[in-house]
Amino acid sequence: MGFAPEERLPLKWTYRGERIGHADSLLLMGSCFSERMGSRLQRHLFEVSWQPTGTLFDPVSLHDHLQAYWRRAQGQDIPWNLHDWQLLDGVWHHWSLHSKLSHPNLEQAKEQAVQAIDAGAQALQKAHTLVLTLGTAYVYILQSSGQPVANCHRFPANLFERRLMPVQEMLEPWTLLLQQIMHWKPALQIWLTVSPVRHSRDGLIENNRSKGRLLDLAHGLCEQFPNMHYIPSYEWLIDVLRDYRYYDTDLVHPNYASTAFVYDRLAEHCMQPEAAALLPRIESLVTADAHRPRFEGSEAHQRFEQQRDAQWEAFAKEFPDIAYRKHAQ
Repeated sequence: MGFAPEERLPLKWTYRGERIGHADSLLLMGSCFSERMGSRLQRHLFEVSWQPTGTLFDPVSLHDHLQAYWRRAQGQDIPWNLHDWQLLDGVWHHWSLHSKLSHPNLEQAKEQAVQAIDAGAQALQKAHTLVLTLGTAYVYILQSSGQPVANCHRFPANLFERRLMPVQEMLEPWTLLLQQIMHWKPALQIWLTVSPVRHSRDGLIENNRSKGRLLDLAHGLCEQFPNMHYIPSYEWLIDVLRDYRYYDTDLVHPNYASTAFVYDRLAEHCMQPEAAALLPRIESLVTADAHRPRFEGSEAHQRFEQQRDAQWEAFAKEFPDIAYRKHAQ
């Protein structure tokens, strides 16, 4: 039995939340899949912030960073000891923070960590929609203290114990935190999704066990909060596309085509129609901005630039509140 190239299993899913528009601010946190979606939203001139304190793969680290943003937004202290840094090969690292906040100068590391957390707090305060992407249910525990770490920072593996988190152990702290955030900001929309990136280093069987627990966690939370909505990014790749053509050469990370497929589904289901209708026009403009001429300064290049500038000017007159973000990025 053969299949036509475009035959795919249907995914029955209805988004019941508020649709986003260009006037809405978004904050994306979690695994590297959040970065892919965040960069596309920014490209299309949405007001978006993603990963203020870096990539976060497991629900414990994601919970702790979101809690830090929430506390900081209310003027409370950062819930970590920012004096507890570890030195490796001349660089200072913090167990609770991503390596993008590490630095050879300890005081500078502390300063940029506070700035990143404050940026997350500001983004959460402004956010109309919070997007959380869960990557793995495996958590690394520092054996000397029993403390979960957000990043191992290439320290020796024997310092850590890897643990597959039980669903209930993840569900309870997340429920409490979301209750607090919803009480503080009742109109906040939250999208919760599971990353389709396979954590193959854990082993494929172990990866599937992990993803199963994340799916249980996601649906358990969405059933409790009316403003929380499951976005089936995982199912769109794993069950609808399910083809190596949609993965990078490592056979693990989604490629441009699959990311575009998921983004198009978000535009179709989760964006206001007028926002979705603008995407092709904005894409044409930003693509023209990225154009590199073969003969710079030629008559053809000058005509191209004049046409591009005229199109931007027309867009800015029609949508000034959107066009200014071109210069803010």
